[in-house]
Amino acid sequence: MTGSLIGEILSVFMFPSTFRRLEVFLTVVDAGSMHGAAEVLSISQPSVSDHIQALEAQLGQRLFERRRGAAASLTQEGRRLYQAGTELILQINDMTESLGLARKSSRKRRMVIAAQRSIANFMLCDPLADFARRKADVEIVIKAGRYEDVVSELLQAKADIGFLLSDGPVVDLQTEIVGRQRLGFYAGPNHPLARRDEVDVFDLAQAPFISADKTSHFWQMVDDLLAKNGIVDLQVVCQAQEVSIVRAMVSRGIGVACALACTMAEAVRRGEVVELSVACPPLYVEIHQCFASGRRPSGLATEFARTLTSAKVFAQ
Repeated sequence: MTGSLIGEILSVFMFPSTFRRLEVFLTVVDAGSMHGAAEVLSISQPSVSDHIQALEAQLGQRLFERRRGAAASLTQEGRRLYQAGTELILQINDMTESLGLARKSSRKRRMVIAAQRSIANFMLCDPLADFARRKADVEIVIKAGRYEDVVSELLQAKADIGFLLSDGPVVDLQTEIVGRQRLGFYAGPNHPLARRDEVDVFDLAQAPFISADKTSHFWQMVDDLLAKNGIVDLQVVCQAQEVSIVRAMVSRGIGVACALACTMAEAVRRGEVVELSVACPPLYVEIHQCFASGRRPSGLATEFARTLTSAKVFAQ
């Protein structure tokens, strides 16, 4: 292709049928496969393949490298077309918005994110909002749930990218550790332990305790970390999966809780709870990032991951 790629694209994509081929091509790249694009666009996989072949014939360029037994990858021309085609879509959207036109595109790019609730609610809100503002043509779906829910979404390739907490490898998934979060011990301001400069692990274990659901992966992970530091045989008086309930119980003096520092920071700032100084090393859990299992990461998911890294969202 020549350097005037945008002009070349404009010259051939003024026709609806050709513009549809560009939409299909961009969706294949974002979805990571023709099968994924077919699901996003609600058309058959042969139809997706036909659109791509027709586009390659029209441009006189191969857009994908096809190798037997390996996922198709973009050629140099394909990468240039993806970049220029994405810019073209954004320019069209900007133009129609500035003219006040209600353009209904036949193609709506989509990115599904699965994350544990604590990550979704306390770490991803601002970067997600910024990303959505920059990607007005993208439908973003956020699925917040338990560790087990996130793993299931990724294994079934229902989510493009996922984020979860773990204190070691994640079974059945290839993940990347992108950060870590500190665990702290919290009590109500009137709790007897809140008046101590330092709390012994034995006294902490004797205090009434608020835990997450004991059947959850999160609590099993926390319980293992506590045991490694000599905090065993906890006197659990309440189990609550939602952090808002844990905070309420702690602030009212029902018991002590071990929780992610980010989930308690605002309550500490307001004086509703107090972080205890416990005589043990700082406790941390890892934040794992993973793309959908069994398929190449979509362009959108990869871009979102890069955005989080550059913004140091998970750095501590």
